[in-house]
Amino acid sequence: MKVTLALSKRSVEFFKNEARKHKTQYQRMIRRLLDAYAAHHGRRLTPRSTRTRAKAARAG
Repeated sequence: MKVTLALSKRSVEFFKNEARKHKTQYQRMIRRLLDAYAAHHGRRLTPRSTRTRAKAARAG
């Protein structure tokens, strides 16, 4: 899926510089960072979501 995202000049320059150091594309670095963030934070369950799931399991 493609989206348009407005980033600050400072952020873009940071990723461009880092990408040069690692010999990769800056867009790829940003995409991988966002994927890693989503994977990490998507797995977390809050105490509330855990209770809600347990309650739904008992009811269902």
